[in-house]
Amino acid sequence: MPGGAFYLWAPAPAGDSWAFADMLARRAGLIVSPGEFYCEQPDRSGPHDPRHFVRMAAVQPLKRLELAKTRLLAAVRRG
Repeated sequence: MPGGAFYLWAPAPAGDSWAFADMLARRAGLIVSPGEFYCEQPDRSGPHDPRHFVRMAAVQPLKRLELAKTRLLAAVRRG
């Protein structure tokens, strides 16, 4: 685990963080947060638009993080 943070800031497929968060909850049982929750006045004009990202907490034991990775990948592959 990298030092300094317990969160991953990941791009949402198709750029829709809300749809991606919903899909992960329904298909994989994973809870992530839409990126716009973490920006007071988000820059909505560029590639760093928080609406295109989700934040994932990496605060569980390694075995649970590995399970989450497996579930995430399976959900994304199913489309």
